[in-house]
Amino acid sequence: RSIQRDQLTARNFEYTSLAQIVRCSEVPPGSQLFDTIVVFENLLDPEPAGGGGEVCASNVDYREYSNYPLALLAVPGEPLELIAVIDPTMVQEAHARQILDAVAHVVSELAAEPASLSNIGILGKPEQTRMLEFGRGGDLASKFESAQSCFERVVSETPEALALRTETSSLSYNRLNAAANSLARMLVDAGTRNGSPVVLYLERSIDAIVGILGILKAGGAYVPLDPYFPQGRISQVLDDLDREFAHSARPLILTHRSLAERLPKSSITTLMIEDVQREDAASNLGIQVASEQLAYIVYTSGSTGKPKGVMVSHGSLTASTQARAHFYPESPRRYLLLSSLATDSSVAGVFWTLTSGTTLM
Repeated sequence: RSIQRDQLTARNFEYTSLAQIVRCSEVPPGSQLFDTIVVFENLLDPEPAGGGGEVCASNVDYREYSNYPLALLAVPGEPLELIAVIDPTMVQEAHARQILDAVAHVVSELAAEPASLSNIGILGKPEQTRMLEFGRGGDLASKFESAQSCFERVVSETPEALALRTETSSLSYNRLNAAANSLARMLVDAGTRNGSPVVLYLERSIDAIVGILGILKAGGAYVPLDPYFPQGRISQVLDDLDREFAHSARPLILTHRSLAERLPKSSITTLMIEDVQREDAASNLGIQVASEQLAYIVYTSGSTGKPKGVMVSHGSLTASTQARAHFYPESPRRYLLLSSLATDSSVAGVFWTLTSGTTLM
């Protein structure tokens, strides 16, 4: 009797419902505990091996449905059949096929030569080749072309296309190029040389985009600095630039007169964008830059210490812009720039748009 009693007591722990498991977990009420499931179908053999008396199934046909975004079914037979049941609103069919291919590869490897799973790669040869090609960035242009040269080529092809639009104003590619040329000449006269840092202390605006292009056309490297940053952070960035470039190309600051009073005290020369002369604006300066030359510096948030300047070359800027155009089948007709110019995410919107002849907003 005691054995029977112990067995009956133990049966209370044989099964725990998913609802109870969810209640014991940190998963919020109403949320699924998991979003994938693997099922090995236990079907009757339609062709029993023995003589008479066996129960058999014939004309087997079934449809599978799942409450989960992804369900993987294994149906025994010759050969083993693998089925993916998906919620198309959450899992793309192409991704489901990749998962099936990976599972089929692992199962085949185990069947051919049983080994530890740690010694079996989940990708077959075709998928490995595809991933390696994707990692190399595809067939990008082998000849280096700077972002500003690419922009100038677009200007020559579509001069009257709309380049910039704000709530109150707009600029065509031709007018944007002319404004950038005028600024570039002022920067060169002020001492900007190849790789010289120029702090762009401007709000997100048409003038800021003119500033970026003008600095690059002059051979300089733009350093975006948001006027709304705390004064302490701005001082740290200016001091760092002044110190790091003390014995090379001296930095400059480009700003508006209305913003200049916000600048903390610094020994760096400050230029006002309102002082740009609009003479001989149509012709490009033709200043050549090398792939390894500095294009821009973006400072980190400083959440783990002082802000650190990340220096990005013209080659990297060109490669990221080309890779974006290579990956996406179409360039955006309009791109709404939401991020601050002082963050690296702004680079994608600015240069992807202005090197493809579409509109930055």
